[in-house]
Amino acid sequence: MARKQGISRLSSDSARDRSRRTEAVKQNRVAARDPSSRRSKFFLYFRAQFRRGDDQQGWQVVLNTLQMKVDSERSRLNWVDIAKGIGIVLVVIGHTIRGLAAGGVLEWSAAVQLCDSWIYSFHMPVFFFLSGLFLYGSATKGKLWSFISDKLRTIAYPYVVWSVITIILKSLLGHIPNTPRWLTDLPLVAYAPVEQFWFLYVLFLLTVAIGAMFWFGLKPWLVLVIAGLFYTAPLMVGWSVLSQARDYSIYVALGTTVGPGLISAIATSTLLPLVAVVGLAVPVFTQTEPFAAILGIAGCIALALLLDRVKRGELLSFLGRHSLTIFVVHSIASAAARFVLLVIGVRAPAIHFMLGIGSGLFVPIVLEILLAKLHFNYGFTFPR
Repeated sequence: MARKQGISRLSSDSARDRSRRTEAVKQNRVAARDPSSRRSKFFLYFRAQFRRGDDQQGWQVVLNTLQMKVDSERSRLNWVDIAKGIGIVLVVIGHTIRGLAAGGVLEWSAAVQLCDSWIYSFHMPVFFFLSGLFLYGSATKGKLWSFISDKLRTIAYPYVVWSVITIILKSLLGHIPNTPRWLTDLPLVAYAPVEQFWFLYVLFLLTVAIGAMFWFGLKPWLVLVIAGLFYTAPLMVGWSVLSQARDYSIYVALGTTVGPGLISAIATSTLLPLVAVVGLAVPVFTQTEPFAAILGIAGCIALALLLDRVKRGELLSFLGRHSLTIFVVHSIASAAARFVLLVIGVRAPAIHFMLGIGSGLFVPIVLEILLAKLHFNYGFTFPR
């Protein structure tokens, strides 16, 4: 009789455990689907678990739910990396085309010019927009100096290092590069950025300036208004950097105003395919700024959301996570590939094009991995 009671009690306990696990799974799913009330649902459910006296199971639910939240955040932000990947691929393609045309390998035909105009109408505005998405939060979460020092580490440092490396390498090669540089050009790093590094120089100025506005209490919409006025204002100083800052500040401010939350909220919209097609197609026919750039940004973001939705953006996401490394090194890698091909007598534009893009995208990542293996942490950002 006692044995039967023991078996019955074990069966009852097992059924109760299964019931609790089923309830936990249901609660986790509800919490994952309803972000607006997630905090209260977490609290109520965990309190109910602990009141039952099953502390071990309660903590297991906590860990499981937090893991679901982490996974959800990673999935939500994956579209940002995909968008960066799209942008950096366009950067490498654009620079490869111009490098081949300047080197006499590729004919500057009407089709090539159209492709070049299409890429340059929005590919850099995409990066400025993406840089603005999280700017408000990062600028207001702590001290202003901490924010500025972080930008010095992650933007100003790679700008200086790779500008100097590029100038030194070009000076050693003499007249071989399409745009020769000499050691006397080193002072330009301070006030007149060389090659593609103007982007990092301008990005640093804009993020610090706009971040300071946020830190002192200005709201994103007001910063967007200020950037719009700056965009239309005539410049009294003939400094190219100031001109570029004026032209691109509106996209950083637009990114801060839109924010990642609004974009994530439309991730399941049925209109995304239309936005992607229209946004990326219109700049083919007009490069009027900022109209073409804003449409291109919308098309790029919509495409990134679509690729993330169907789980087809893994490669672009990977490239996006390494976009800074690719940006600062790709010109050197692509130029080296072009030089080697010309030395061995290969002049076929298609081979130059494919090898130039491939080396521009992946050689920088290989370099980053090698530096990590050597425990050299100063290649692309300054360590904390």
